Amino acid sequence: MLGMDRKQLLIAAALICAILFGTGYKLAQVKVKAEFKPMVTVTQSDKEKKDIVRQVTVYLTGAVKKPGVYTFPEGARIIEGIKKAEPAADAALEYVNLAEPMTDSQHIYIPHKGQVEESQQLQGSGNGLGITGTFGRTGKININTATEETLDQLPGVGPSTAEKIVEYRQSHGKFKSISDLLNISGIGEKTLAKFKDKVTI
Repeated sequence: MLGMDRKQLLIAAALICAILFGTGYKLAQVKVKAEFKPMVTVTQSDKEKKDIVRQVTVYLTGAVKKPGVYTFPEGARIIEGIKKAEPAADAALEYVNLAEPMTDSQHIYIPHKGQVEESQQLQGSGNGLGITGTFGRTGKININTATEETLDQLPGVGPSTAEKIVEYRQSHGKFKSISDLLNISGIGEKTLAKFKDKVTI
């Protein structure tokens, strides 16, 4: 740069700065592009959603060899649950709707033939306890005819409450509605909600 006057030196310096700045800017762009990684969102396809099998969990008790909690695909019938729990020799299956779909959290009680016979005897005695027996055709427990032992099978109902139900029935006559159970000490709205879909009158 010898022999250049001051103006020429300033112009040359400005050109060099411009070149260096441009090069640095391009390098920064390359680095940003190299480091940038777009986020990939993984979503479940409609087919995968359809492939997910919904399930129901039920509690099987009564005249079965293996009472307990079982899980089945949604839509499974009560007959499938009974087969899994293995019906006892004295299971009164004709009093249970075997074709009814099981629902989640359902308590399925299979009556013994002895219980049904006892219920039929009560019916024939003319004591006004009801005409459908302890168990209706849907497998629901009839609160107007069920024994303390049978009522004790209901969720939230223990031996003491079962005894009170029978005593109330004997003192006041048969229940006119399921909500009448709220008149019994120990049965509130929350307790009734646990088994109201499992009983009938």
